[in-house]
Amino acid sequence: MATLCSHIFITLLALIMLLGKVHATDQVPDNQVWTPATATFLYGQPKAYISCKFIGTPYGVYWMKGRTPATAETLLSHKGGEVSGPRFDDGSLNITDDYSLVFNNVQAGDEGNYICRVSNHNGFLIVNNTDVRVLDPAQVSIFTEPSITGWAEYSVNLQCAFKDTPQRVLWNRVQGPSVETVLRYTSDGYEVLGDRRYSWSDNYGLIIRDLRVLDEGNFTCMVSKTGGTEIQNTTVLTVHARAEKPFIQIPQCKSQPERATNGRTPKSCHYSVTEDKDSFELQCSVIRAKPQVNILWQEGSQNLTVSPIVTQRSDGAFDVTATISRRTNQSEFRCIASGLAVNGTAERTVIVKIVKPVQESLPGGYIFLILLLIVATSAFLVFVVFRVWKYHKLQTQPDCPIDNQASVESQENANVRTRRGFKLIMTKDCVSWVFGCKKQKDGTHDNGEKQPLNEVETELGKLREKLTSYRPGKTTGMSGVDITDSSIHIGLFGVMGAGKSSFINSLNFAFTNEYKDVAIEAGNTAGGSQTKFREPIQLTDHIHIVDNRGLKDFSPEQIERDLMPQILGKRGLKPKDKVKEGTGKQIHCPVFVCNLSQPVGPASTLKFIGEFSDKVNDHFGRNAMVVVTHKGELNDSAETYGSVEDVVRLIKDQGGVPRNSIWTFENYTEDCHAHDAMKSIEYLKFLSTCLEIGERNIRFQLEKEAEQPIKRKSLFKTSR
Repeated sequence: MATLCSHIFITLLALIMLLGKVHATDQVPDNQVWTPATATFLYGQPKAYISCKFIGTPYGVYWMKGRTPATAETLLSHKGGEVSGPRFDDGSLNITDDYSLVFNNVQAGDEGNYICRVSNHNGFLIVNNTDVRVLDPAQVSIFTEPSITGWAEYSVNLQCAFKDTPQRVLWNRVQGPSVETVLRYTSDGYEVLGDRRYSWSDNYGLIIRDLRVLDEGNFTCMVSKTGGTEIQNTTVLTVHARAEKPFIQIPQCKSQPERATNGRTPKSCHYSVTEDKDSFELQCSVIRAKPQVNILWQEGSQNLTVSPIVTQRSDGAFDVTATISRRTNQSEFRCIASGLAVNGTAERTVIVKIVKPVQESLPGGYIFLILLLIVATSAFLVFVVFRVWKYHKLQTQPDCPIDNQASVESQENANVRTRRGFKLIMTKDCVSWVFGCKKQKDGTHDNGEKQPLNEVETELGKLREKLTSYRPGKTTGMSGVDITDSSIHIGLFGVMGAGKSSFINSLNFAFTNEYKDVAIEAGNTAGGSQTKFREPIQLTDHIHIVDNRGLKDFSPEQIERDLMPQILGKRGLKPKDKVKEGTGKQIHCPVFVCNLSQPVGPASTLKFIGEFSDKVNDHFGRNAMVVVTHKGELNDSAETYGSVEDVVRLIKDQGGVPRNSIWTFENYTEDCHAHDAMKSIEYLKFLSTCLEIGERNIRFQLEKEAEQPIKRKSLFKTSR
């Protein structure tokens, strides 16, 4: 083992890992599979992982060990939701629901080349491999790559391997005297403190997506273990950037686009110089390159003496420019650039042609005016065509329509004309929208004539008025709930990224008709987890929504350990902090939010929903509410296991939740929140239902307490 480690360290000191076009694991192209190029583990490490990412639900995933798929040994497989194989039977390996390979108690014999072979949803066999190294913890307490080179706009994975379970892991970015903690792991979970392009890998590693040259620097992994032991190691990250295309940019050839003949060498450019000129200039540039490239000009086969000008950009890359000035008796020149940023070498030839001066048939002023008129007319036509196209696209797009009221006339016109076999493109609404003549928000036209609200808008207005004046017990007539200054608490639970915060913003928008980020929305790249504390949002003084921190997975022990204590008011603003019983924010209407538009362990999701709903039923005498987000993707995506109706049926049959407790929504977002009266009505109906359930749950608890043989302090009371 000592000889093996010595060999590894000698190799590491000489090696700079060049991770070329490795896509971010959530951006893998279809019919391709992604695994890390290398993975380093420590001998005796309890758990270690290798990710295998691809698009779609596969027919089967096979993990193999060997140099090639043809000669490799199949260790275990994942087919039909079942894992099997010799290494699964002996307990040394396993496969997770997301098809990652899990090593249990890493051994020296685990070194080697591992192949992830996937029979994907299109029926293709696709493979990728990872080279695994195992180090001796007696000689190496923590391992990170000494240096890694990544390419701008792609991703890089910085490993951090160590033995035993840590109490805390920090990833610090060091640039000169500046130290910034970008990732932090504690017993409270995994946190992203820096740029949203940062995320955790399976083995406490740091993934940086969409690399930039300015990301260069030292990244230190600091690990705190039981007993106060701290270990750390540093990876030096270098970022290269390929130059803008075309690699060779010659201003004199702008009218002739680069057309590659062999991938690097484009066809010659012809540059005309009038014979009345004594000399001419040719300029050759390579833009936004790193590392910087070398440029030279040649006339025939002879190199010309030229001093390139190198300029460093604000984004850290370089611009290199070389200019020559020649007399008109020369005819052919070639600019050659060399370096990693241009994939080795790139060149372009300029052929100079001597021509006679053009005699103008019209004064220059007239020609300029004619050209200006042509350009202006063309721009106007392009603008009109684009706006008409966008209008009709939005009209047919169910996820983000133009205002429902504004499209009523167009729909009526379309119904008349389609019966005659055609549809009028430029309706009155379309013309108004194209040229920015929008209707007034109060429902009046420019002439001030009042327009009656349709039935849908009337219903929406009544729901808003009802919720604005809502008082627990008084509004519904529920006796025993009429408590002064009381409020109903609606609690949202679910895994990170399920859409809880977006759902709260959607409820607020449906209620106020004003889009505000009242709950922090997380993009996909962040993977959710933006809610760090239990966050109460007050729609009114009597309607409170509590956004709880997202779960990391669907492990059922979290229900008794974390979720039910939050519902019972035994947790403070920080979900892990215990408080005096009944003093925390109690939940009257528990809601489980899930996103079933992607295949992220559907069996685990349904099982968790069933167990959570059963626990809520034990406490309140009724099931939890279930909200399914991303409704628009369910019918369109082939990666799910059915339509909206199929998903509701699965939750009802396998999750044990009644049909009237399951709701499906397509959330409003910051980018797409056009007024949709029908959609807003559904949100407010859900809110009204949840308030009624909350009152019934309070009443149930009061009756339950009254039946207790020994008088004790109320387990459940409303609080503001």
